[in-house]
Amino acid sequence: AKQTYETTAVATQKGGYLLSATTLGMAVATIVVAFQHAGDERRVLTITGLLAAPFVLLIPFVPLPMMMLSAFVAASLYFVGVPSAISLSHRLLPHATGMTGSLLMGAGWVLSALGPFVGEKIVNHAGENGLHLAFAFMALMLVLSGVAGFLLDPHLIKNTPDH
Repeated sequence: AKQTYETTAVATQKGGYLLSATTLGMAVATIVVAFQHAGDERRVLTITGLLAAPFVLLIPFVPLPMMMLSAFVAASLYFVGVPSAISLSHRLLPHATGMTGSLLMGAGWVLSALGPFVGEKIVNHAGENGLHLAFAFMALMLVLSGVAGFLLDPHLIKNTPDH
């Protein structure tokens, strides 16, 4: 698909709206996380990616208000897992909390930096359906994160003290 100034301007504007919706979604998620208990991390890390994926799939198919709502819900759901992962890493390695938190957040930032590059490559190589495939790829990554959460050893988490 050939990009023009007009398509770039529309994409930039929609991107700004979606960024605002995801930021608000993450803020709401931090309030929800305050009520989470140690030991729930596996369940949270499993379901958040699985529940967020369908909302990501919707984004390229719906009008702007629904895009923003889908982005808000997906970000709210997925972001709940970030503090859970950091909390679990601190419980598993209480002597290295700075390292574990930094690694988790740094890995997230690296993936966030690569996301637009990968999305652009998918869009440019897939032609007409490229945008839909880029969102489907992101949804697949969310599903895989849920699978990774499920694969965490439940006995290890249950038997790790809450410091």
